[in-house]
Amino acid sequence: MLLVQEAVQPAAVARARELIDELPLVDNLLVHADLTPPLCERTRVYLGFATNGDLKAVGTAYLGFGKPALGVAVMGEKWDTETAQALLAKMKEGIDLPAIAIDSELREESYTRVFQVKERHHELHYILRPHVALPAPEQPIERVQKADLGRLDTFLRRHGATAWSAESFETGPYVWIRENDEVVSAAGVHFETPFVGQIANVLTRESHRHRGLGRAVTASIARKLRDRGKVVSLFVREDNAGARRVYERLGFVQVRRLVHLELA
Repeated sequence: MLLVQEAVQPAAVARARELIDELPLVDNLLVHADLTPPLCERTRVYLGFATNGDLKAVGTAYLGFGKPALGVAVMGEKWDTETAQALLAKMKEGIDLPAIAIDSELREESYTRVFQVKERHHELHYILRPHVALPAPEQPIERVQKADLGRLDTFLRRHGATAWSAESFETGPYVWIRENDEVVSAAGVHFETPFVGQIANVLTRESHRHRGLGRAVTASIARKLRDRGKVVSLFVREDNAGARRVYERLGFVQVRRLVHLELA
């Protein structure tokens, strides 16, 4: 039996963060991120306890995307499907649906036992190889200023950004390339943990593709994160062969295959 409660006190969230920090980083990356400022300010945190009071699992529901983005971490060396399922069932009672989840295929059953899956696709998790030489920019790349947040928001939404809300701007730098004052390519930081910086929303206007612009903005953000001592990480749809080629040529290597679920 799992006893689940929502953590509403900052001390409880901080303690959950300390325990999650002891778990494998890559496997629990999104829960790490949800418990790290500033994302934790928009995250609901659920704690699952055994009957003896031991913490067994932590669940997060990040609310910055308009629909909850769910994550689960289970204490211990092995994934426990039953524990994760029990935690998700309680989380479902307190969140608005639909929701999304990105997790390992090996963990998918915990979600599908609790939710109806409306849409499913695969994503790949890439990590930048240490010390790889990143190319110098051939185009002027600008850091997006807060005064231009509205223009960035319009560009990203118009071109299909998924891991984006205006609040995402606060998590780290965004850069863009403009031609004749028109935004043609952009990329930014989705989140940073003490160890990892996650790149997201690498988008280029369709009329300007195949010119190396996406490569340039990705390299710019990767360099900024690496200069801060971060492991540079990103997710990409498995069926996006063009983007995968760009990342692999920059020195990113695949570390795991993920499943992206839209849940109802």
